[in-house]
Amino acid sequence: MTAERGGRSHAVSGAAVSVQTLAVTLSGRPILHEISFAATPGEVLAIIGSSGTGKSTLLRTLAGLVSPERGGVDVRNGDERARIAVVFQEPRLLPWLRVAENVAFVMQGPRPARRQRAQAALAAVRLEGCARIWPRQLSGGMAQRTALARALVTSPHLLLLDEPFASVDALTRMELQDHVVELWHQHRFTVVLVTHDIDEALYLADRVLVLGGHPARVQAELDVSMPRPRSRTDPRLLALREPLLHALATPRAVSASGG
Repeated sequence: MTAERGGRSHAVSGAAVSVQTLAVTLSGRPILHEISFAATPGEVLAIIGSSGTGKSTLLRTLAGLVSPERGGVDVRNGDERARIAVVFQEPRLLPWLRVAENVAFVMQGPRPARRQRAQAALAAVRLEGCARIWPRQLSGGMAQRTALARALVTSPHLLLLDEPFASVDALTRMELQDHVVELWHQHRFTVVLVTHDIDEALYLADRVLVLGGHPARVQAELDVSMPRPRSRTDPRLLALREPLLHALATPRAVSASGG
């Protein structure tokens, strides 16, 4: 996603991501093979594929949580070291800390400054009134918003989303998707989203990569050249489902454009 798409121009603060001939083996089993792609600053890139194709492993490798066997990952924000944040499928909130404390947990520095930044992050996800409550008192959607606030509080250049809306109901899922778009318009971070949901990938992403095979490779790429805001019922968006489904069902590469 470029800085001009979907509305007025903003300063781009997203990271550039480059993945070159990446190979990952876990417990002696090859998971990823010769994975190569790039994401431009401020782009939203979705990665889809069937279960067990290594999507989450790829995301964890981007985050530095998994070491590749071969190849490399380069994440840059100009000459500055890029900050990376991850939101997982489960909120992973610490039950013995209140909501604001969970958000502040990932920060360093004086407590008053951390508290102020945590409050600002909670306000950004519309949870400013929940700072003092316990995680057990949150709904599923509120818990995921808290996890998103915890990611945002670090001012990331790259936001990695590992199926963060899979465990909430359909209405909450759509609300959270729209909120991610809103936050992107404000911050212009680069996003890499792993999802099983084709409609979610098409609604949020500028490009969709399809992983397939064992070990997994990038078997298809689809360009979603549509400005924001988008409508989920837009015929142009719906027309992209067929080539994407075809790419998921076949090992050969398929390319398409929503322009």
